[in-house]
Amino acid sequence: MSNSVSNLSVCGCCGNKNASPSIDNVQGLSALRYRIGTYESFKKGMLDAISDADALSKLTTRYDDDLAMATLDAWATVLDVLTFYQERICNEGYLRTAVERLSVVCLANHISYKPLPGLAAATYLAFSMNEAQGAPPTAVVPAGTKVQSIPKQSQLPQVFETIEQIEARVEWNKIKPQTTTIKMPRPGDTEIYLDGIQTGLQLGDRVLIVSAEHGSSSTGEEWDFRRILALAINTNNGYTKITLDRALGLTIKGKSVSETIPFKVFAMRQKANLFGYNAPDFKSMSGSIRAEFLSQGLSASYFTGISFNTFAGSGVDSVIDFTVTNPTTTTFPLGLNNNFSIRWSGFILPAVTGNITFNLSGADDGVRLWIDNKLIIDNWGLGGGTGAIPLQSGQLYPIILDYFQANIPGANPARVQLQWSGPGLANEIIPANYLFYSNGNPTEWPGYTISTISSPNAQTIYLDALYPKILTGGWL
Repeated sequence: MSNSVSNLSVCGCCGNKNASPSIDNVQGLSALRYRIGTYESFKKGMLDAISDADALSKLTTRYDDDLAMATLDAWATVLDVLTFYQERICNEGYLRTAVERLSVVCLANHISYKPLPGLAAATYLAFSMNEAQGAPPTAVVPAGTKVQSIPKQSQLPQVFETIEQIEARVEWNKIKPQTTTIKMPRPGDTEIYLDGIQTGLQLGDRVLIVSAEHGSSSTGEEWDFRRILALAINTNNGYTKITLDRALGLTIKGKSVSETIPFKVFAMRQKANLFGYNAPDFKSMSGSIRAEFLSQGLSASYFTGISFNTFAGSGVDSVIDFTVTNPTTTTFPLGLNNNFSIRWSGFILPAVTGNITFNLSGADDGVRLWIDNKLIIDNWGLGGGTGAIPLQSGQLYPIILDYFQANIPGANPARVQLQWSGPGLANEIIPANYLFYSNGNPTEWPGYTISTISSPNAQTIYLDALYPKILTGGWL
């Protein structure tokens, strides 16, 4: 690169003040000169310019404590710093003169070259003393002792150096290196290392991981139950690695097996069934059979206010047929006569198959009716309505009926009657033997759930057969 400012004096007192700055760099330099000036030359140049300017001819002072001179001094410093870093940046743009690693990497990227990562290796060494008679009983292996590996075929030997001084003794030859360590399980782990290779575990087995704290307390929650996905037996080191179907970490109350507490692993090989496990699916039974396990009528919740404002009580109504003939005469439960709302819910067993019409046309005031989770009547105003839906005789369908009576002076008396009609079925108030409710889960055999058959002792369950291997104190 050429354009030469040469012989630039540090003090700036030499040279022609009108000479044009130039730079000259010959080939092969380890550093480039790229500064067009220094602090001294910049300040002298500005002072010379003042002398040549007629408007500033009266500014004759050259003392640094003068404000004008101090301003020129400050700018000379700024220019000195800028040109210094400008020269450094220029040097970083060439491979020979760059001193920053990042600059070299960026330059190499222009030809799509990426440096290889640095290589390093470490290993553990075990020195053995010569036990022959007359050999020294002790020795010192100094730091920096070179040790060469024995390469495999098609590989090169690797040379290692010790990083510290080592004392060696003959009796220490009998010390064996530790090849295994205890690995406690941690939340999130999917693998567990077990001591021994004769565990008898198989793929698909269930294992119970229990902490020592849980073993001494029946209320402890530090346990996990998992299925084995894979087994790996290490005969050389005498351990078995099992891979679990999901990570450790029981979600009950946010607790899990603690990594600092000893634990045990139990293989759950014996499989048992609950009593009644082979009974027909309750949901697959016909509605008429399921109805035998339900109670007749619809479950009712009563409220004051027309929008279910305040809960007033609950009960069971065998049929939906209620009226208020005057302010003091009512057949509604709890003596409700105005400004109230009711929700009935349960199941309905159609008497016939076909399109069933539900009639609430005489209702006063508002009604909503859902059959089989479908809204078929929606008149949440003044008056009732009708709606039809195809149903199958002998099947249970969920039903919900909402009703309210407003306190409107001079209005019709409160009344609600749930009626139906269908093929061969005249319009009538739905009889009680077609309406049902349940306090439990209608998808299971009532009275035969785990919580029911274990009553009154919630820690008791019933199994389907005799299991001699299930013993007192065992895990189930």
